[in-house]
Amino acid sequence: MARSIKDRIFKMSRRLYPNSKIFSITSGPAIMRMNAKLGFLPVSFAEITHDEHFWEGCKSCVNYDILERKKKCNCLCTAMLFDPEYFIEAQPVVYQKTEIYQEVAHS
Repeated sequence: MARSIKDRIFKMSRRLYPNSKIFSITSGPAIMRMNAKLGFLPVSFAEITHDEHFWEGCKSCVNYDILERKKKCNCLCTAMLFDPEYFIEAQPVVYQKTEIYQEVAHS
């Protein structure tokens, strides 16, 4: 379910704001894998938002005191960034039907 929600939000964000950078912070390995499959790369906290409204969402985290002590430069989460400037869309592989393909397909 989480993957489906993340995929839909990501696709909608890319459609509405195709040139925008998208970031995510998480300490969960499953979310990191999902992000990596979408094209996110790990970055330093300096490369993501400094908007106080965003960081207010972290107040419920048990590690928020670490974030505060480190002046929002790092915490136990991993910051990940999708930058459309560096993202290359995966292209589907097209196989041509050669003689070898025909032999394998009919054996």
